Amino acid sequence: MNRAEYLNLLALLLPPVTYVPSGERLQAELNAEALLYSTLDGVIADLVSAIDPESATDMLTDWERVYALTPASIDTLQQRRQNVMAALAETGGLSRQYFINLAAALGYDITIEEPADPLWRWIVNVNGTPEQTYYFRVDESSVGDRLEESGDPDLETLFNRLKPAHTECVFKYLEESET
Repeated sequence: MNRAEYLNLLALLLPPVTYVPSGERLQAELNAEALLYSTLDGVIADLVSAIDPESATDMLTDWERVYALTPASIDTLQQRRQNVMAALAETGGLSRQYFINLAAALGYDITIEEPADPLWRWIVNVNGTPEQTYYFRVDESSVGDRLEESGDPDLETLFNRLKPAHTECVFKYLEESET
C-alpha cells in the first residue's frame, strides 16, 4: 500500500466524534505514521525478494559473498543474478559430464578432451558462443546499468573455480562452422 492509502486507513481508525481527522496536528501525526507504514512495506518487500537471488537487489551482495563470487565492475544486475543462480545450481562433481551439463545450463555447447599427457590438462572445446543480451528492465536492473549489454557468461572463471586444483583447463573456442 502507498502512503495515501495508509493515511486513509489510519484516519478511519479514529473515533468519529472525538477527533477531527483534518486537524493540523492530527493530520501531521497521521502522515508520519502512514509514511512509516509505507516505508515498512518497502523493507518487507525487499526482504521477501532477498529470499530468491533471481529477484534480490540489496541482498545480492550477500548471495555473492556466500558463493564466493566477485562480480566484475561492468556486470549488470541481471548478469550478477545469473552468476548467483549458476552457483546455486552447482551440485558439485568432478566428472566430464558434470562440467558439460554446467556449461549447457549457461547456454554453451562444449566437449571436453583429456590428452594422454602427464600434465593433468583438459581441453574444453566451446562450440560457438552463446551471445546473451541483457536489456534494462524495471525490477531486473539497477541505476547505472547500461540500457543494453551483450556478452557471455564467464565460463572460464567458473570452470577454473570448480576444477580440481591440480589440473589446467585450456579453452578452445570454435566457430559454428568448425563443429
